[in-house]
Amino acid sequence: MREVFFKNLSWQKIRIALSISLLREEPLCIKGGGQFLEKNFELEPLWFSFKNFFDSSSCGILSTSGEDIIFYPQGISAGNIFIDTGAFTPLGEFELLLLPYLFFKDFRTVINFEGVTHAHKSYSTSFFKESFFSFLESMGFYASMNLQRFGFYGSGGGRAESRVYPAEMAPADIFSFKERNIHGAKIFMANMNMEMAHKEKDFLQKNLSIAENRIQLIEVLDCSGMGNSIQIYIDCGGFFYIISADMEIYNSAGDLVFDEAKYYGALTSLVKETERFCKSKYIPHSLMADLLPYMLLSKSTIPEEILQSEEYELFLNFH
Repeated sequence: MREVFFKNLSWQKIRIALSISLLREEPLCIKGGGQFLEKNFELEPLWFSFKNFFDSSSCGILSTSGEDIIFYPQGISAGNIFIDTGAFTPLGEFELLLLPYLFFKDFRTVINFEGVTHAHKSYSTSFFKESFFSFLESMGFYASMNLQRFGFYGSGGGRAESRVYPAEMAPADIFSFKERNIHGAKIFMANMNMEMAHKEKDFLQKNLSIAENRIQLIEVLDCSGMGNSIQIYIDCGGFFYIISADMEIYNSAGDLVFDEAKYYGALTSLVKETERFCKSKYIPHSLMADLLPYMLLSKSTIPEEILQSEEYELFLNFH
C-alpha cells in the first residue's frame, strides 16, 4: 500500500491522490486524511458521494481508518457510467477524479451525470468544455462535456454528459499562449430577481470595461433551485479561458446562506482574478495541479512553480 502525507492537506489533494491511485490501480493510505475530514465537516457531502460511488459501482473500497483515508481501487469498465452527485457535490469533482483512469481505457467511455453542474466548489461544465479540455487536447487527451440541464449547489437536479476517449499523448507547452484579452461575459440567473443580473452587468462594465453588447444575461427557467453564475471569457488565441464566480446561496446542510457582504466580496474577487490573469503570466496553482498528471504522462513542459509543490511530490511518490 502506498502511503502519502501532505503538510498542507486539502480536498483537492485528497481527490488527486485518489485519482492517481485509481490510475495506477495501487492501494493508497492518505495519512491524516480521516482527521482532516472530521475537522472540515462541510466536505462531508463530497466525501460520502465519492464513497457511495465506489461502493455502488464496485470499482473500489474507500473508507477511513483511525486518522487516515484508505482506498483500494478495483478498476472501472469502459462503456456507460451513471453518476448521481446529489445536491451538494459538483459533478466536476467526479470528472477530475475519473478522467486520468478513463483516458487509458481501450474504448470510449460515456459518463451521464445528474446533480450539481455549477458550484463555487469546483469547475463548471462550461470551464471543462471551453478551457480544461482545450489544455488536455493539446497534449493528446480528448474529452467532451455537454450540459443538458442546469443544477446549482444546494438543489442539484442538473444533467450533463461527458465523453472520454483513449489518449493519443503528445508533448506540449500548454501555458505558452501570449494572448489574454477579455472577450465578454455571461451571467446566469435561476429563480432569482433578474435585477441582480443587471447590477452584475453594470459592475462588470464599470470594473472590467466590458462593452455592454459583450455581456449576456441568461435567465435559467428549467432549474430545480436558485442559482447565480457569472463567467468571464478570456480570449487566449485559439481557446477561451473562463473565470467564474458561482454565488454561495446554500451551505452543505441545505440552509439558505446568501449574504450580501459575501456576494460583493465574490464579485470583487472575480474582477481581481480576471485582472491578474489578463495582465500577467499568472496561472492558478489549483489548475496547474489538476493538469499536472497529464503534463507528466505526456512529457509536456511543466511550469517551474509546480515542481516545488506537494502535488508534484505525490506523483514522484507513485513513480
